[in-house]
Amino acid sequence: MEQQVPQQPAPHHQPPQQQFHQQPAAPQSNPGQVWGIIALVLGILSILISCVSVSLLWWVGLPMAIGSLVCGIVGRTKTPVGMKSGMAIAGIVLGSVGIVVGIIAMIIFLIALGDATSSPEFYDLMRQLEAY
Repeated sequence: MEQQVPQQPAPHHQPPQQQFHQQPAAPQSNPGQVWGIIALVLGILSILISCVSVSLLWWVGLPMAIGSLVCGIVGRTKTPVGMKSGMAIAGIVLGSVGIVVGIIAMIIFLIALGDATSSPEFYDLMRQLEAY
């Protein structure tokens, strides 16, 4: 009598199972973020230009400050409820400060221009220029 050896089932190769990894949720889109960044950059530049130029470039800094204020407001209104809009708010604040600084720089420029044009040296210089 022959001993029967229990037979093992033949190994059956199964294709590797696909492992499904859950993708991380995509960050929510914030359409106001770009406007906030623009407002922040314009606000910083407007204050720097108006302060550093000592009132000579107020005509550049003041429109940049107004643009910062407008872009900040647009960015704030386009930001969905519950999302952060810190850059837009910072742009609004910097734009407002830039407008004040730009107006002060404009006033200083106009006062200096008025003083320069009312001096006797200015009229002497203008007569010399007319002679040429």
